[in-house]
Amino acid sequence: MTKTERKETYKYIESLSQPAHLPRPPLRFTYEHPNLMSHKVYLAEQPISKVLTWIGGVLPRNDKPEHDKEAYSLAMSVFFRRPGWRTGMELKTATQTWQEAFQSAPFPLKAIDVMKNMRSVYECNDARHDFASKRRAGVAPCFPVFGPSTEEAMDEIDAEADAEDYMEGYETLDAETVAGIVNHNEEMGERTLRVKEQMAEMRRLMGSLPSAQPQTSPDADVLCDAEKPNLHPSQWKSILDEERQRHLKAKMAALLPNDEFDNTGNKGHGQYHNGDAEGKITILEPSHLDAICKLYTCKEYSALPPLVLVKQIAYEFSLNEDQLRAYEKTAAHIVSDINDPLRLYLGGMGGTGKSQVIKAVIALLAARNESHRFVVMAPTGAAASLLDGSTYHSILSFGHGKIELTDGTRDRLHGELEHVEFFFLDEISMISCADLCNISRRLQQVFQKFDVSFGGKNVILAGDFAQLPPPGRGKKSLYSSSVADYRPGLKAEERDECLGKAVWHEFTDVVILRENMRQRGSSQTDIAFRRLLENLRYGACTEKDLVFLRKRIIGHGLTTEIMEKPEFRNVSILTAINSHRDGINETKAKHFAKQKLQPLTSFYSYDKWDTLKYLRSLNEDQLVKRDHHVRNMQKYLWSIPPALADHRPGVLQLCKGMPVMLKYNEATEVCATNGAEGEVVGWDANPGQYGRLTLGTLFVRLTNPPRNVQVGSLPENVIPVASKTESIDITLGRKDEQFHVRRHQVQVVLNFAMTVHAAQGRTRHHNVVDLAECPTHQSLYTCLSRSSSFEGTVILRDFNMLKMCSGASGDLRKEFKELEILDYLTELKMTGDLPEDAPRHNRRAIIDWYVEVNKGWLMPPKAHQSLLDKGVNPRKRTSLLENFASAKRRKIGPQYVSTAHKRMFILSWDSIDWSSDSWLQNRVSSDGGFLNRERQTIPLMDSDMKIGCPG
Repeated sequence: MTKTERKETYKYIESLSQPAHLPRPPLRFTYEHPNLMSHKVYLAEQPISKVLTWIGGVLPRNDKPEHDKEAYSLAMSVFFRRPGWRTGMELKTATQTWQEAFQSAPFPLKAIDVMKNMRSVYECNDARHDFASKRRAGVAPCFPVFGPSTEEAMDEIDAEADAEDYMEGYETLDAETVAGIVNHNEEMGERTLRVKEQMAEMRRLMGSLPSAQPQTSPDADVLCDAEKPNLHPSQWKSILDEERQRHLKAKMAALLPNDEFDNTGNKGHGQYHNGDAEGKITILEPSHLDAICKLYTCKEYSALPPLVLVKQIAYEFSLNEDQLRAYEKTAAHIVSDINDPLRLYLGGMGGTGKSQVIKAVIALLAARNESHRFVVMAPTGAAASLLDGSTYHSILSFGHGKIELTDGTRDRLHGELEHVEFFFLDEISMISCADLCNISRRLQQVFQKFDVSFGGKNVILAGDFAQLPPPGRGKKSLYSSSVADYRPGLKAEERDECLGKAVWHEFTDVVILRENMRQRGSSQTDIAFRRLLENLRYGACTEKDLVFLRKRIIGHGLTTEIMEKPEFRNVSILTAINSHRDGINETKAKHFAKQKLQPLTSFYSYDKWDTLKYLRSLNEDQLVKRDHHVRNMQKYLWSIPPALADHRPGVLQLCKGMPVMLKYNEATEVCATNGAEGEVVGWDANPGQYGRLTLGTLFVRLTNPPRNVQVGSLPENVIPVASKTESIDITLGRKDEQFHVRRHQVQVVLNFAMTVHAAQGRTRHHNVVDLAECPTHQSLYTCLSRSSSFEGTVILRDFNMLKMCSGASGDLRKEFKELEILDYLTELKMTGDLPEDAPRHNRRAIIDWYVEVNKGWLMPPKAHQSLLDKGVNPRKRTSLLENFASAKRRKIGPQYVSTAHKRMFILSWDSIDWSSDSWLQNRVSSDGGFLNRERQTIPLMDSDMKIGCPG
């Protein structure tokens, strides 16, 4: 203790009206403690003076330059400003900042002393954290006065070590903690008890269903030992890395010059160059049709002019009218150099073909040898795997919730994404406002462009807001009205939410797909099912819809015998919660092995306590030590279900042919992505801890991958999934405490059931669902809209059908209305019918202009009936164009679009009449309205293909 500190302490003790009693000599630290000679500890019994204690979150600080002075000034003014205040205007004027008001305001002397003394608390906390850091680094010793010693942080497992080598050195909790967890298992925490009960519930439900009869002989479609090289997991990882590098080199090759001449006489440079010396596309004449027909039959896409190639791809993918609008909007940015970056939202109910549009765009880029320009992302691995993409966390390096970007990571991302110009983000309904802000900010950081969102790159968002909202407590959807308006003083999280919503409102180009491409049957049952899904999307199902759906519930319209049919027997069951998934997987794994006449083999994880995480807190690091309770604790960890262990099972019970789902991005270039489905065809395993088998490598045959893959000498679509170590959080004990564990295991889960989050984006011809725990109509809609037919849908048990007609929330209804308006105005803009004075880049201004012109929220003709405001006559929806009659209609002439190396002459585009501009002359109806224009087509190859330019 310094001289000044002793003096201040003496003054404080003297200031007490009644001196504190010190009944015993001061307590001294132990000999090992570095503060032994400088500090003493006294116990003051019942002092009369009060000690101010702060309750709640951490208060703002001002003792360092990086601290927020505005937040500190606001907090101190609220607490200590005298005299009292009733409104914020009494604390500061409208023109003042909080710091200026704080510096000019009078404060009582006692309040000033308290504010000064608050620094002592900060200094104590800083000293404690610094000392903990030294202990972690081994600079300072451990002190028995605080508890048992802490061992050094665990070293990383050597990739070349044998399986037995990394089974040594197990670290676990102290004996008292182990006893509290293992011996008092009956006193489980609330969450643990709930998960156990839900799993038991599903075991009973699965037990009530009939079991399949055993096969007469085992399946032969497995991986023989002769086909499976005997390699170490690290060697398989190296092979996957080689495949990844090979795919990356193939993408980069498209950027390199090619001296070879193509059959048009042009040199290929990874981008199309027109044969015209001046780089122009001339107006098509009737005499050109024969040559165009020949081009359509040409196998070399690079020989086609850009516009013809655009239409050829659209024809091959059979795009409908709405899909074509979205495709052509994107194609215009691909084939020409448009200054404004693309901000396109692609909406529509599940099954309307949003993925088909993206596949067509990818095919267009591939035909132009420009696949490197496009990246597919999604919030979940399951959604990304369907389009051969990855999660945005993986692509943009948002690892384990961290959003900080180091210089090394930025340089790496810049190298990987340098030539990417289009970012496609699917399942946008699961993206929160803060998530979208972080994605935009990350691209700004990578490309060092901070004056435009997403670093100036073209972005396409796709998804259906009627499906699942962002997962996680406190996450706010893009349409949430609870997002605060931007103002100074917002917390960092609130600021990100505000900026994220502002970024979302930049997407004023909207195309809503309406034709259901998933349920395309023409029977009365199919029509009724489509109508049910359309109504369920808005939470507006009728009594007729409810009666119709009950036909597919077991116990009402169906019997349990339907689950004996081969097409439903082993299909993955959709459920709303993870514990139900675990209960189904546990039960059906045993039934599957019995049915396939194969033994069920158990593979055990190897666990260590994650000392790196524990040591972050001085209060937690004393829990970790080595003792003789290793065996009991490890067995208990193995019994924890995946729902309580970050979806990483401690024990995998497998047999060959068993369906599994990958839970880690092994190698996205070979379709080994988080969420990919497959079946087990073989494994490499070794005896591990306590003689239990431990998986080294699991061989999985991918189910319906986006493209065929070949890894080494393995059969087609068979990939090696090597075991790896990952830090996870496990819920244990009577208080549902989170413990940090490093678990070594193959990162897959059984796939007899999946949650609705994992099912987003999938089309399921046989869709077995459990809807009992679906919380909202959005969850119900997501489950049922996966079905491709009504007959392929099976509902396991009764559920609360009132959720189907409870109506959408006010925020969701408002978002649907605005998107319908933006979709309608985007169509007018592409056809040239949007008045020139209409705003085009700000959603709020666009909506306000639309409401003013139409004297209210008049919904476009294609909008769903449930979006109509009460008192609005639906027949009046067809008169929208009459409200724009005051705007003079003009004929759009040829447009000149600047490119990097030439100027391209482009035909004007009309979404109704797809013929060339030369045939449009004298064929437009007298009123000039786009709805009344006659449809003119040019027959090509006995089809209705049309030629024109994307708008």
